[in-house]
Order: sequence, then C-alpha cells, then structure tokens
Amino acid sequence: MKNFIIRLWQGDVGLARTFWEFAIGYGTLINILTTALTFAVIAVNGPAWLAVAIYVCNAPYTVFIAIAAWRSAGKYRGPEHWAGAARMAIVLWAVVMLAF
Repeated sequence: MKNFIIRLWQGDVGLARTFWEFAIGYGTLINILTTALTFAVIAVNGPAWLAVAIYVCNAPYTVFIAIAAWRSAGKYRGPEHWAGAARMAIVLWAVVMLAF
C-alpha cells in the first residue's frame, strides 16, 4: 500500500485511473461526505470548530490527488491534448472541491 501511494504521488499510476478513479470518484465522494457531515453538525447546533474541522479535512486528499494527477499527465504517453485537458480539469476540480 505504501509503495502504491508513493507511485501515485510520483505520477507513476496511469492518468485515466488517477484522474477518474482517485480524483473524480473517490475525491468527489469524500467531499460529498464531509460536506454532509458538516451540515449535520450545523443542523444539530454542534460546535462551530467541529463543523469547520470536518469541512476542511478533505483538503489534504484533494491537494494530494490533484498533484498526483498533474504529475501523471506529465508522464502520459498518449495524445498531448488529453494530458492538457486532464491538467485543466484537475485544477478546476480541485478548486471546486476546496471551495464547496
């Protein structure tokens, strides 16, 4: 597992898997779950610090996987336009995930 995380960080996992599975799939799911938990804490009048802590706990994963996808795009061997599109999309995705 440790070796896989290192490979992912270095961009050695395929672009399609890094982008679609780890960013769009897992990353979006993590963001939805943390947002729902944040709203649940707010709905029950929980402490504000807890709501904020839950809300931002997805940020490290988002930043990690955005960098991993960017690096993977740099090592992509297919048509250059796909690597460029993936880089633009991953930046947009990360901004949206960090903002909402």
